[in-house]
Amino acid sequence: MGDQPDLQTKDRKDFVLLLTDGLPNCNPNNPNSGTDPNTSGACECTLSSCATSSVAKLGCLDKDVSVAAVTDLRTQKEIQTIVIGFGAETAAGAGPATLNAMAEAGGFARKCTDANPNACGANDTCDPVTKLCGRRFYQAANQTELATALREIINLVGSTDPCLLALDPKQAPSDPNLIVVYVNDEPVASGDNTWKLITEGIQFQGTTCDRIKASTDKNPIKLEARAIQRK
Repeated sequence: MGDQPDLQTKDRKDFVLLLTDGLPNCNPNNPNSGTDPNTSGACECTLSSCATSSVAKLGCLDKDVSVAAVTDLRTQKEIQTIVIGFGAETAAGAGPATLNAMAEAGGFARKCTDANPNACGANDTCDPVTKLCGRRFYQAANQTELATALREIINLVGSTDPCLLALDPKQAPSDPNLIVVYVNDEPVASGDNTWKLITEGIQFQGTTCDRIKASTDKNPIKLEARAIQRK
């Protein structure tokens, strides 16, 4: 996963969205086995039984290796992992502790603040020291809750303004005249119904912003900006 070309850029923050409806229990090299007397005590079985050879390793919870993989992505490649649990299995038993550990290791645990200690929700807690929610990962039981979780994540990851093309200060042109903006592969000049350059980036406005808000997967709008910097 961490070797994907799109995750090798230094120009932006990179994330992996881990959406799971179960617990990690599919590692054939799991060091714990339900049939090995030396490790069976360490096997936290996620099935009705892990005492047969066919499920001896695959049935055991693989929490430590999963957390290590997420940690390596963050510490070695600077890729954060966002964890979403979907369904009942991730919300009960060993689910919360496992996904909590993965969310913390991934660097994108749910947080609260002094200004908003209720950010974790009515049925959750806020640790006053770490400022982390009791449930560090995102949880959804149905399509509506999943959509809500994804919207919350989007708001945290990027701008909530669909008409703002954010630019890192390092990407900004040395002169406003040295930037060219394309809409559907056509260059457009700045103006009230196209765009303007602001501190945060390129702000689309007027009818162009309306087109962005009305775009869909079947009727998309393509936006591109090319900036030149004088050294």
